[in-house]
Amino acid sequence: MLKILEPLMTEKSLNLASRGWYSFMVNREAKKREIAQRIGAQFKVHVTNVRTISVKGKTTRTGKKRLLKSASPWKKAMVHLKPNEKIDLFAVETPKK
Repeated sequence: MLKILEPLMTEKSLNLASRGWYSFMVNREAKKREIAQRIGAQFKVHVTNVRTISVKGKTTRTGKKRLLKSASPWKKAMVHLKPNEKIDLFAVETPKK
């Protein structure tokens, strides 16, 4: 079963959300059709396009002995919605003056 792990809340993804593209971290085995169906059902929206990218896990040196530690690879999915639809999770309030 497809599991949407979490929405990606970065400055870039919030900027893209204003243009109708929403970013999520999903299982590495997820297919585009499954992603579209799951997000459509979960947020009650109509997905028109899905783009995916497999992100390689980064390696870092950590600890006193500076041993290599690598993060797990993951998959990012970007979905585009029909016009005038939005996901409230990505709503950004503009500061009032």
